[in-house]
Amino acid sequence: RMERGHSEDDAAATISALGVTGLISLDLPTLSSNAPNTSAPSGWDLLVNHTQLWKDIVYAQVHAFNSAQWRERHAPLLHWQLGNEINGCMFNAVPVLNVTDCSFSGPIWNSAMQRETYANLFFGPTAEAVRRASTDAYGDPTQVQIVLGSVANAFSDRSLAWLDSLLGHEIVSPDTAPSLHGKRVVDAVQIASVHYLVTHWSEPAATSVAATVPTTPGGQWQAQLDRIATWLQPAGPLAGVWATEEHGKSGYGVVTAWKVLSRWLQWWVTRAAVGKNFTYPCTHSS
Repeated sequence: RMERGHSEDDAAATISALGVTGLISLDLPTLSSNAPNTSAPSGWDLLVNHTQLWKDIVYAQVHAFNSAQWRERHAPLLHWQLGNEINGCMFNAVPVLNVTDCSFSGPIWNSAMQRETYANLFFGPTAEAVRRASTDAYGDPTQVQIVLGSVANAFSDRSLAWLDSLLGHEIVSPDTAPSLHGKRVVDAVQIASVHYLVTHWSEPAATSVAATVPTTPGGQWQAQLDRIATWLQPAGPLAGVWATEEHGKSGYGVVTAWKVLSRWLQWWVTRAAVGKNFTYPCTHSS
């Protein structure tokens, strides 16, 4: 928001006034890029070579919107997402991994090296900073909830398998996140996030990316949602799973948006998911 010239305080105050849940994404500006880079961007330099500075920035942001002073005037911002589309090139670890192929069938998407880079270099230090801010604001490291960076193309078995492996990944950050070193990612996250889980089934959306996805018999999206539901409490480790992006305008506009919403609601009703922490999906606006 600062890059776009808007006041963060004003935006957070508006969220509070509307009474809606704000999901804030913590991301280095140069990590979110669709185009592969051949040299390390400044964002990765900040994260890798000045990790404590990055953690201080994260701490200051999270604590500012959860401090006692803020809560006297506004509702706190209790949900912070660590990264966007972390299983592919939207979360641009390409320079660190020294790979230039960003296609869905390329070496980045859903790869072990992408999982390790995200978990050890980004998630560990960032989550530690969020938990410290939560502790200082509330006396509880989990009061401010960490939402895992969104997993794109969740219609794919590969993407869901990658999410499984990430949740069970043991963080290796002895110097940059000592309190989380050796713990699993799932031990420090409350909510998972997925993109494009129900849009692609039965017919492709009107986008160049979706056109490369094979048409699959209807109903498969329900099985994918059933799989995700097994991660939820009380039997599973997660408090919730949020759909934070589906196709809308980038598909067939309102028709796609209605199809997405209808499928989520159909699954909710037929699977009796009452009491589970699912959110209605956001539709992609561009």
